Amino acid sequence: MNRHTRRGAVATAVLIAVVFGLTTWTTSAHGQMVRVGVPFQSYGDSFYENIGMTWGFTGPNFFFNGPGMAPPPFGNHDPNSDARFGYGTSGNGGAFNFNFVAGQGSNRTNTATIPSVVVYNGQNASVSDTSQRPFVTGIIPVVNDRRVMLENLQRAKAEYSAKQALLDVEQQREDQLAKDQERARLSASDERKRTIDAPLILSDDVQTPPPVKSTRAEEVRRLVGKAEQLERDGKTTAAVIYYREAARKATGAQLGRLRAKIRQLGK
Repeated sequence: MNRHTRRGAVATAVLIAVVFGLTTWTTSAHGQMVRVGVPFQSYGDSFYENIGMTWGFTGPNFFFNGPGMAPPPFGNHDPNSDARFGYGTSGNGGAFNFNFVAGQGSNRTNTATIPSVVVYNGQNASVSDTSQRPFVTGIIPVVNDRRVMLENLQRAKAEYSAKQALLDVEQQREDQLAKDQERARLSASDERKRTIDAPLILSDDVQTPPPVKSTRAEEVRRLVGKAEQLERDGKTTAAVIYYREAARKATGAQLGRLRAKIRQLGK
């Protein structure tokens, strides 16, 4: 092999190595930044017609011009595109003019917008078209001093805490009352069961037990008394709660009076 042949072989080997390297480098290229866009298109079409007239006249030491024409309220009217023509005459006694205006036109629009965002490959992106309308949920007046605002906030918080505490107390009372009623009901049921299961004794010495008092009427009286006491103390909300509980157990005319009382306090 001569010198020229060796040089050609070396050049061929170098060329093959370069091509192989370029091929390997391009196949292992890393992801670049990505542009993401969302097209929005809007179309518009409008049409208008305008036909009108004006007139006027003049005389010795006076003149009069008729009312002007109102433009069309739609169609994007262009007053410079209307056709205008008229007629006028004059004499010794004065002058008179009569004008016509007429026009017609239409407009069409096609608007396309593409908002876009550029992110790295593999990352998340979003485009949104929203309308936000804020609304008022509360008003706290501020009178030229930040301390007034803080005092109002503290007062409102204290009033809310007091009302919540009162509601908790009333809820506890209602729960305890329900437990007492359930205990009384079970006790009365057990007493009736013992009376039914007891053996029958026919003897002149056995006395008839006294009738059991109505626990329901006593419960109504107790609830009404508690409600009246709360009403005298100025605790109207709590009084209504006890009146309602008594109305659930009352009957007849007493139920009607309790309902009238609840409506009176609820105003």
